Amino acid sequence: MKEVIVYGGAFNPPTVAHQAIAQAAADYAVERDMELWLLPSGERYDKKIGVSVEKRLSYAHALLASLSTTATTQVCDVELKNTEMSQTFLTYERLAEDNPQATFTWIFGSDSVNTMHEWERGDWLRENLPLLVVERPGYELQDHGNNIQILEVDQLTTSSTEVRTRHEQGLSVAELVPPSVLPLL
Repeated sequence: MKEVIVYGGAFNPPTVAHQAIAQAAADYAVERDMELWLLPSGERYDKKIGVSVEKRLSYAHALLASLSTTATTQVCDVELKNTEMSQTFLTYERLAEDNPQATFTWIFGSDSVNTMHEWERGDWLRENLPLLVVERPGYELQDHGNNIQILEVDQLTTSSTEVRTRHEQGLSVAELVPPSVLPLL
């Protein structure tokens, strides 16, 4: 049975914070003989990404290229191929169906885990998926269930929104994104 860590996000563009999480996940994967799949999120009801699929894929590949790891990694484009609005439970079902010989552990921030009960089938996700949780400043994890492991990550507050805003203003973003991402902006 193949074990896979799924790290999803908009990654528009990937920041040094995304890089820190991906590196911690890759290190975790190596220690446990797992793979790391980067999952660029599709369009969602609560968030319009507004960037081409090609650009999103190039960002995701650049983020993986920034890692120092021996882990097996790949970009999973299942949500980018989807023409419907993305929902985590549908993505989980699709991955499980397409990869019956794999088990999936999902990375979420503590802010997402705390609100997961509000998602469609969120209670089921929260109770059944193995989760690696990144603790986010200001969002203390409310429930440390049996399926939760904390993924230790240096807290960086850089956001993709900040990168896009600074880039649009002609300001340097070199310290906010991995070097492999900078030429893609």
